[in-house]
Amino acid sequence: MRGNQTTSDLASATAALHREARPGASYDAARQRVTRWPLLIARLLIDAGLLNLAFVFAYLARYQLRLIRGVLPESDLPLAAFLPIQISLTLVTLAVFYFKGVYAQPRGASWLDQMSRIAGGALTSTAILILGSLLTSPVLNSRLIFLFFYAATLVIVGTERFVLKQLRMLLWRYGINVRRVLVVGASYAGQRIMKDLMERPDLGYTLAGYVEDEHADGAWTVPMNGHGYPPRLGQLADVEQVIRAGQIDEVIVALPATAHPLITQVIDRCRHYRVSFRLIPDLFEMRFNQVQIDALNGIPLIGLKEVALQGGNLWIKRTIDVALALLIIVVMSPVLFIVPILIKLERPHGPVFFAQDRVGRGGRRFLFYKFRSMRPDAEQLKGQLLALNEAQGPIFKMKNDPRITRVGRWLRRSSLDELPQVFNILRGDMSWVGPRPPVPSEVEQYTDWQRRRLRSRRASRGCGR
Repeated sequence: MRGNQTTSDLASATAALHREARPGASYDAARQRVTRWPLLIARLLIDAGLLNLAFVFAYLARYQLRLIRGVLPESDLPLAAFLPIQISLTLVTLAVFYFKGVYAQPRGASWLDQMSRIAGGALTSTAILILGSLLTSPVLNSRLIFLFFYAATLVIVGTERFVLKQLRMLLWRYGINVRRVLVVGASYAGQRIMKDLMERPDLGYTLAGYVEDEHADGAWTVPMNGHGYPPRLGQLADVEQVIRAGQIDEVIVALPATAHPLITQVIDRCRHYRVSFRLIPDLFEMRFNQVQIDALNGIPLIGLKEVALQGGNLWIKRTIDVALALLIIVVMSPVLFIVPILIKLERPHGPVFFAQDRVGRGGRRFLFYKFRSMRPDAEQLKGQLLALNEAQGPIFKMKNDPRITRVGRWLRRSSLDELPQVFNILRGDMSWVGPRPPVPSEVEQYTDWQRRRLRSRRASRGCGR
């Protein structure tokens, strides 16, 4: 946090909240519930019109343009003959959209997130109508019209959602229809969320400020990239006062799990004033793409995802690795012949290949091959250059390394020094994609979480490059 604030400072901040708050805002629960239903009904009516338009386009594609194949004379029916199917498709699709959460997505949901639910809902409703039509009539007048309806729904509804998303983001940038957010707690996670809120006005939120106890103030650890620091509006005990003064729409709780009683109090205050609240889970600062969530009789269970490939996926990846390695060897065979000659011409007494002990999957050691790009005594000279190491941790990196030869610089710029690693891939020591294979001395300095990298096969072009 930035600096300690006195009581007068907090009073000024509260007064500023009064000035910034939207006029006429209300926390009345009944009013909030009433305003949701008209929006939902309007959304349903608009989608109903779009779905009917999609069906009309599907009919035109099938019976007017006659795409894919022609229409038999006895099956050439007018649009009015499909009115029962059209109405049924519209109603069923709207119902599926509703239960799939199409109308209850988060404010910041991306267009792809929306399209994922829309595509799934449209596919489900189309399948339901096809099954229902087969149960009531053994012969369908047209099966392709259902396919065209699904495609038209994706295009028409997807275009409408994209335009609406861009319009909302434009309004949010100008501060229209934004939600005022209060962050409770200024931990690392809290600072991260505040930084994102200040940097992304197109998400539809504006940061009113944060509350944190004075004794918790310390150095702000997250760089704000020139956006300045958010105002501290009070202590944790002042949450109720800040909510009432600032007309807060949403509260984000970023407190550690050890503050469980305090978290409960904040949630109670939010419920009392009918303010939306969200919790940032204290899971060792893990992101949710690293965890999997399950439930046991209603109790949420959170576990770590297994990132290493297994079973058939591992076999497919190995097949691709071998096929690509053989292809590279054939295509690059002239280079595999010329490069050793160039290396020998510059330094006749050194070896052509550089072989180094590396650690692969499961901690197994293997010889890692590269074209030699350094002097033969490079490892001996490394100890004299450790003070010039430009990397942090166990990895040694140096921009202008004097041990690199002239041919070696060209090989490194073109990445041809790594070409012999195709033979490591053929042997199964490495893969085309994955983390960099470390040397044993680096592995000895690994912490427990860093050792998890050894669960997957090493790669020739990994994150270390």
